[in-house]
Amino acid sequence: MKIETITKFEDFLSLETIWNNLVEKSENDTLFLRHEWFKCWWLGFGKNKQLFVLLVKDEGSIIGIAPLMIERTHYRGFPVRKIEFIENSNSPRVNFILTKKKEECLEAVFNYLKENKDKWDIIDLRNVPEDTFICGSLPEVLDRNKLLSGIRKGLHSPFISVNSDWHTYYSTRTRRFRKSLKNKTNRIKKIGEPVIQKFENIGNPGTVLTDIMEIAKHSWKSK
Repeated sequence: MKIETITKFEDFLSLETIWNNLVEKSENDTLFLRHEWFKCWWLGFGKNKQLFVLLVKDEGSIIGIAPLMIERTHYRGFPVRKIEFIENSNSPRVNFILTKKKEECLEAVFNYLKENKDKWDIIDLRNVPEDTFICGSLPEVLDRNKLLSGIRKGLHSPFISVNSDWHTYYSTRTRRFRKSLKNKTNRIKKIGEPVIQKFENIGNPGTVLTDIMEIAKHSWKSK
């Protein structure tokens, strides 16, 4: 296997079709790994960072992608060059994009990183979903390459399990909670009667997206 490094944005842009085809064939077919997501992310947050996307090739064909970048930052007070996924707090999850020979691809990526140790000081790969191949195999790959590593918990997606109808569930909530919710509901009704609409097709969204943008302008996201 061979590794090709992509450091120029225009070279990254040319990969869109191949990139998305790999995502669709991988176990992690998610919005947050698609080429469009990374493109938008880079245009918004890529300033002062260096693209360091690794393409894993087998007999000339791309079978894996490591969507990485290099950032000059500080770690425990020391200036470092950090290799990380192309992500930040706006990225709920991220991962390597692998379709076949997954473990060999991982080995190839970290062999390459080890051979190019002059380009980085630390590697920080955050928010890899716990139930994916990468999360289970990565510690062993790092050990085989004699790279010191540690594991820490990433983002959590908490949820409330509701095993009854709404009124039964609502009755189990505290008096303070119910009072707070009632006050909020009353405040909404003073503006107008709330209506819930479900849009299953945004092919012809009309004013829906415009309305969403107008609402967002009144929050911290407007900046």
